[in-house]
Amino acid sequence: MNILKNIALLTTLLIFSLNLSANSFAKASPPPNCNAQFSDSADINNTLLIHFTDLSSGSITTWNWDFGDGATSSNPNPNHTYAQAGTYSVSLLIMDTINNCFDSTTQNVIVSANPNPCQADFLYSVNPTNNMIYSFTDQSQGTPYLWQWDFGDGLSSSIQNPNHTYAQAGNYTVMLTITTQNCVDTVSQQITVVANPNTSSILVYAFADSSYLVNGMVSLYQYNNSTGNIVLYDSAFSTTNQGITYYNFPNIPTGYYYVHTKILSNSPFYALFYDTWMPNTIYSQSKDSILVNSNNIYTSIQLAKSTVSYPVGNGGITGSVSSKTMGNPLPLANIDVYLLLNDSNIITKTTTNQQGEYEFNNLAFGTYYIHPEIIGKTTENKKVIIDFENPIENNASFLVDGNKIITDIKSALDLSTVISIYPNPVKNNLFIFSSLDQPTGVTIEIIDIQGRIISSCNSHFYPNTENKINLSNLTKGLYFIRITSNKGHLIKKFIKSDATY
Repeated sequence: MNILKNIALLTTLLIFSLNLSANSFAKASPPPNCNAQFSDSADINNTLLIHFTDLSSGSITTWNWDFGDGATSSNPNPNHTYAQAGTYSVSLLIMDTINNCFDSTTQNVIVSANPNPCQADFLYSVNPTNNMIYSFTDQSQGTPYLWQWDFGDGLSSSIQNPNHTYAQAGNYTVMLTITTQNCVDTVSQQITVVANPNTSSILVYAFADSSYLVNGMVSLYQYNNSTGNIVLYDSAFSTTNQGITYYNFPNIPTGYYYVHTKILSNSPFYALFYDTWMPNTIYSQSKDSILVNSNNIYTSIQLAKSTVSYPVGNGGITGSVSSKTMGNPLPLANIDVYLLLNDSNIITKTTTNQQGEYEFNNLAFGTYYIHPEIIGKTTENKKVIIDFENPIENNASFLVDGNKIITDIKSALDLSTVISIYPNPVKNNLFIFSSLDQPTGVTIEIIDIQGRIISSCNSHFYPNTENKINLSNLTKGLYFIRITSNKGHLIKKFIKSDATY
């Protein structure tokens, strides 16, 4: 009986031991020191490109990736480009041969399509007055930042929307290549250029005194009957052959044209001469037309330059150029403004800044004329007189109104109504009382009767305040005090005396 009990007990222990061993074998893979993990991220420039990063724990020696689209890799941190968007089941199997460990994990990876596909495309049109001129307009997708045009005649361009003049009729294959952050694409179209029925050519020679103008640009303009404005027809840059510089316009339809010469900033004549219209004038309102007929035209233009020299002094002229709008005037930047003598002779030129402002400094007292030049606009010159009583003219402003540039009348503040000076005569201290309505920066100058500035300082005037200037070091005599601000200027006489009155 005891033998049977012992056999039964042994049998039970054997079954328990087998079950324990089976459970222990199932939990032994993987050991606790080996765990497979990874992360994924899309490329910032190409969402089909996925960067995988191994995050597994343990002393991993082998990696086996399955990207879910049939592709695999054994790199620890691979990059993989999917052919199309979708959800892919990605698996990573790792092995730790040092600890005799392995593990695997599977994750769903969502791959998105690129938001801006790269695709080159363009439109073209023929100039209505010249069959040889084509305008090309970029229509590409994918935010390109580089454009490369091949016009099929050996010439090219890298601007986004170029114009191109063909030298002769024929069939041409035009090719556009674009470059974006993540791709390059090319497209081509064939165009047929038909010769103009009545064309000629213009060859322009531009001279700076007796020298050819190098690094310049000559433009042809035509009158538009419907708008009453002149419009740009074509431009040509300087070409030099055997020391002779010229500007060539082939295949020009017959008609009347205006010729304008611009000096580029890299030209050696840039600071010495000025942009000029034929016949040799800076004024677009005084330009002459040239007739292009069936014969080839050869013409020349002489660049305008400063015609007078003028002594320097303590005077100045400031102003602005703006455009008339529904609200406040819109400042016009990069407008050429000429300083003239006797309403015709050029003294110098400047250009308006981003606020539409310009200035001429260190001018001798005298009479000047100011002329802003805008192509196609008729300008009303402004006469300015600066003298000892009015050394700084700060109201020489202009307003563009339609096809005209008119003098913009702005009333400057009369400082004599808000500033008083006392005592006069003065022994030691001269007082300046200001009733300006807001703090204002000023320049205060003491000038002798020969016009020499004895002293100068910058200060601020505040509403209803008194400022003091010590003049005890001045010798007896007649002097002037000049106060200048952005609101206007004031000049007053005073007597310096040793006695008190």
